[in-house]
Amino acid sequence: MQEKLFQNAKNFYDGQFREKVYATGADQEIRRAEVKSQLEQIGWEEARVLEVGCGRGQLQDAAPGYIGCDISRESGRYLTKPFVCGVAEALPFADQSFDMVMSFTVLEHLVCPETALTEISRVLKKGGRLLLLAAWRVPPWRSLGLEVRNYEDLGVREKILKFCLPLFNLLWMKAIFRVPLRALRELRFHALKKIDCLPYTRMVPNWECFLLPDSDATASIDNHACALWLYARGFQSPAVKTSLRRILLPCGPLMMTKA
Repeated sequence: MQEKLFQNAKNFYDGQFREKVYATGADQEIRRAEVKSQLEQIGWEEARVLEVGCGRGQLQDAAPGYIGCDISRESGRYLTKPFVCGVAEALPFADQSFDMVMSFTVLEHLVCPETALTEISRVLKKGGRLLLLAAWRVPPWRSLGLEVRNYEDLGVREKILKFCLPLFNLLWMKAIFRVPLRALRELRFHALKKIDCLPYTRMVPNWECFLLPDSDATASIDNHACALWLYARGFQSPAVKTSLRRILLPCGPLMMTKA
């Protein structure tokens, strides 16, 4: 079953990277600055940097020792730096190979995000930096592409959902609903002294056509859940040092060090 999902994902992204629109975000300069800031702290010239889900390689010039990895072989056509075609859930690199691993808006598109995080931890050196940003908490209706589809193309249920989208999107982003769930997750972590698996909601991706960003997402992940999972496995950061900081963690990149 998983092999079929991997193949379906590969076929979809190969098709997308043959086009000129997919993964051409305008925020690459901000990400490049974040990468350089992290590299300055670990030694610029010597650092080996892996980007998991490199896409069009828009960050390849951010680091001299850059290597890009993506499920789509087509994406490698855009890179001049070293490129390896492979899935994030089975990275084709030796243990502790990299000083830094980064991944932007990829985790929510993976077939097995927890396995990918385990692989990222495996190939990252002790003391290495992880720079991770996902589209956190993707709404479960995103794959329907209701924001861009016309009412006349929708069924009755989808029309009702589209009409209610402004309210649903507002409620989905409200911290008042998110904080209690995070607090319960923290209590469970402290009671069990561990977190066995990454909590996330499995989604059905739209791999038929690209409707809008994250309509192809396979998982809805709270950044608190991801930060707690990494923290439980020895990753450190002042931003996630205490339960209160983790519970109030704002949406944004996770920058953590592997202990």
